[in-house]
This record gives sequence, C-alpha cells and structure tokens, in this order.
Amino acid sequence: MDDQRMDTDGRCGHASTDRFDSIVADGTEGNSLSSEAPGSAENLSSSFDPELILTEFQKRYEDGSRPRPRTAKLLFEENPDFAVYYSVLNIKARDFFGRTLGKELVARGILDKGAAKRAPQIVERPDQPDRLEERATKALESPGDAEDPRERFSGVKTVSRKLSVEERVKRAQADLRKYYPNGKVTRLDADHKKLGERLTKLYRGLGYSSRQDMIKSFGFEMPNEKGGRPSSVNAAEIFDELRCRYEGKSVPTSVKDLINDNPDLSAKLKTLANSLSRKSNATGTSLRKELEARGLIEIRHVQNGAVQEERVARTAQREAEAAEIRAALDDMEKRLEAFPMQDRPSTMVDLCTWFPEYEGLISAGRRRGIVSKRILRDRGLLRLSKSEIAAEQKRARLSHIRNQELPALLKHYESLSGPSFANSEHHGELLASGVLGYDLITMSELRETMFLVENIWPMSVGDAPAVEFVRCDSERYMSDLGYINVFFDANQRDTQDLIIRISSYDEFTAADRFEGDTPFKTMAGAHVVSAFMFAGCPFAVLQYRFVASLAKETVLYALRSLGVSVAIDGALLE
Repeated sequence: MDDQRMDTDGRCGHASTDRFDSIVADGTEGNSLSSEAPGSAENLSSSFDPELILTEFQKRYEDGSRPRPRTAKLLFEENPDFAVYYSVLNIKARDFFGRTLGKELVARGILDKGAAKRAPQIVERPDQPDRLEERATKALESPGDAEDPRERFSGVKTVSRKLSVEERVKRAQADLRKYYPNGKVTRLDADHKKLGERLTKLYRGLGYSSRQDMIKSFGFEMPNEKGGRPSSVNAAEIFDELRCRYEGKSVPTSVKDLINDNPDLSAKLKTLANSLSRKSNATGTSLRKELEARGLIEIRHVQNGAVQEERVARTAQREAEAAEIRAALDDMEKRLEAFPMQDRPSTMVDLCTWFPEYEGLISAGRRRGIVSKRILRDRGLLRLSKSEIAAEQKRARLSHIRNQELPALLKHYESLSGPSFANSEHHGELLASGVLGYDLITMSELRETMFLVENIWPMSVGDAPAVEFVRCDSERYMSDLGYINVFFDANQRDTQDLIIRISSYDEFTAADRFEGDTPFKTMAGAHVVSAFMFAGCPFAVLQYRFVASLAKETVLYALRSLGVSVAIDGALLE
C-alpha cells in the first residue's frame, strides 16, 4: 500500500498529498484534478497550482446544476476534497492573485454574492458514515443538553427548544451530582459560574426563598460561605499568638517576612495593618511600630553616619539651589522695574526668552514648586493676558458693591453701624433725592414725586385730592406703563374726575408699592402745592407721597454717605 495509508479507525485513507500535488502541478491524468481527498494540511506541498484549483471549481459550477455558494468558506465546505487548500489559499491569496480570495472567486464567477444566505451544508464523506453517528450518540449521553446533537451535525442549524421546569430541575440535579459527588456544594460561583447562574434563575422561578434552600431540597449540603478576609480582628489575640510562636526563637526582620512565616494569620495581619493605617494620622502608629514595641520583629537600625551625612549634604544642596532661584527672581524683578506692566512678558516661555541665563533655574523652580505663574504675577514678573484681564475685570464687576444684591448691601450697612430708621429730621443726610425716609425693620421707604394736572375743577393750595396709581400689565409695544386716577373729593371716590396716563419709565412707576404696616402709612397721600389758570384752563401741581418697598439704590446712597465708595472706576469699565 504505497499510495495509501491506514487511519486510526482502520480504514484506508486517500491518495497521498504528493500524488495529488503532482497531478495539480504537472496537469497529468487528463489535466484535471482528482476528486479524491488530498490528505492532511500538514503534508500539503507548497508546489500546488492555485490556478488549476480555481479552474476545477469553475468546471463544477459552469453547467448551473449546482447553485453557486455565497462565500469562499461555503465553497470549500461544499467541496470537501479541496478543504485542505482553503487555509493556504485564503492566507496567500494576495500573493497568488493580487487580491483576496473572495474577490478572486467573485471575479471568476464561482461565487454569487446575490445568493440568499444559507447554512453550510456538510457533505458526509463515503469513508466516514459511522463517525458522525458515533459523535452524535456520545453527545446524547451527556446530561443537560437542550437540543438534539444530531441536528448539530446534520448540516442545518435549528433553534433549540426551551426546556421545561422539570427538565431544568433534572439537569441541575445531574450537574450537581457530577461536580459534587460527595453531596457538599462548595465554591459554586467560583468553580462553576454558569451552573451558579442557572441555579439562581431556577430557585427564583420555583419560588424558593434562596438558592441554598433549593439546593438543600435536592439532597445536597451547602454551608454558608463568606469570602475575603475578616473585616475586624482582635489585635491582642494576634499579638499573644505571635509571642507564643516566637518565644525563644529569632523574630523576622520585616512585616512581610512575618506574614510569610505565618500564612494562617496572613488575612488577620493584613486586616490589622489596614486598621492601624487608617488611625495612623491621629495616633502615629502602624503595624510595624506595634510589632517592634512587642519584640515580634527586629527594630529597624538607625542609619549610619555616612548615610546621614549624605542626607545632610542633599538638604544643603537643595537649600542652596532654592536660594539661587530666589536670587534670580529678585534680579529679574529689579531689571523689569523700568518696563510698564503691559510691556512685560505674559508667559513663562516669554520670561525665559527675556532672561535666557535663568531658564534652567526657572525650570528647576517649577519642579520644586518655588516658581509658578501665580508667584511670578504676584512679583510683577508676568503680566496678565488679554483674556485673563477680561476675566479679572468681569469678576471685579460682578463682585463690585453696585452689583451686589440687597441682602449683601444691608449686611455691609449694618457692619458700619448705620441707623435702622431715617427721615428728614433724623439722619437726613443718608436720604437720596425723592426719598423722605426708610425703615429697615419693615423694609419700606417713603418716596415723593410731583406731577401736573389740567382740565380739572379749580383747586386751591392745600387741597388733598384722592390719588390712585394703577400699573398696566399689558406687554404691547408702546403701551402705557400705568395711569393715575385723581378724585376731586378725597372722601368721595365714586366719582372719577381725571385719568393721567403714564408712558415714561421713572422712579414713580418703577417702585414696587409696599403692602403692610409701616411708620410712613399716615404720611402717604397727595396735596396741592400750586394752582393757577392758563389760557382759561385750570392747572394744579400735586405733591404725591407713596410707600414703596426698600430699594437697593436707597441703601447704596446711604452707604456712599457713610463713606463707602460705590462708583465704578475706569478699570472695571475697560
């Protein structure tokens, strides 16, 4: 049997790869490829001709009796006698054809990309009819399969059916017996994660209170498992146990050696070390210090004189370098005094360009934290950039006293011991124009305004007509802001004598009227201060006082009177 070999099942194999390669390379035996299997990939010769393989594929599909496959993988699966060449052709397709194998097969009309997708069809080889059946039979014997393994090897992929609850219970019990033949279920999630997940879903579906109860109902034992090291330990017991173990023996030189020598106490020692580490900021203790104090590890020796001298030398060198950096900053600051702030460098790169001799010291200072952009700006070595200047101006405007709200202004006012009540007789210098008084207790103020009325029944000086202000809620463009109703008789408001419309925005219409008890309530009202006739028409000037809510502008004026600068300077407006 020169050209045949026996496989492990005792069956005769096909012609050797050398013979097949010679057929492909030489084009002998009718210049066609043999339909026999070419052999294993390990024995594949590198001398085969890929052109003849593709030509053979064209011959098989040119008559149209077989549908052309969609992909190269399906092509070789439908032609198992060429399967051994798939990997080589797929990897070296660019060397053979200058493009991928799939594109080459499409160009030759062997593949049909428009074909409907279908599952790969496995063609059983005539010499292995029983191997497929044997594999399917063995798969059926394994517990817990959700589908028929014969379908898996039939070449058509089918959807597995959903197991019933009874089948899932039997499958879980079979797996538990397989993995835990002694009946004690331990490390379930660590060793068999998928089984643990299935059991979790199963106990919830069956209505058990826990997975452990369900497993116990199956006849298995499942002790409570707590992973990780203990969260708290008794330090005194650990130290006593270590003292007994090292009595009369040499102790380790480090905590690591102590833990390695006592693996049964490693978890407790690590927990104790973490506990002491959390308290170290307040007590200054640590596990090493506690062990050294009890003689359980060797005390760390003090460094010898040479090491101490080296440390002192390094400290002195760092101090000398720091002094040199500060001297360089002083020199740069002195040399920049002749330049206005807007002409000075704005970045550290510009500063190094101005003073290249100090570039190394500036870099060293930045690494050590002696030099920073803020420090250089505070010393006047760097100016602010345009964006930073704009941001500073914006912050200054927002924090300026004129932009603060009323509560902040009142707090500032109280810090200056300002009076809580002011009128024309007491602290009149704190009152702005048009404000007759203010009361911080009720948060109200008394304001005064004058307006002219005409075409009204002749009035005399001292008359007190009833006046009522009504604000308009309309948002229409160019609409009136409000109107004033003037009644000739203050005691008879049923008769409206005059309506004055207000279309301008002033302190009278802007002020919010105060509702509630206030010491200015009796002072509110209107009276005639002047009356005259003009062109046969009566005119009168009314002085009208009304109570409004305490305004921010009133408190600002009082603060300015107390010496606080409330004006916005030019720097904030730039």
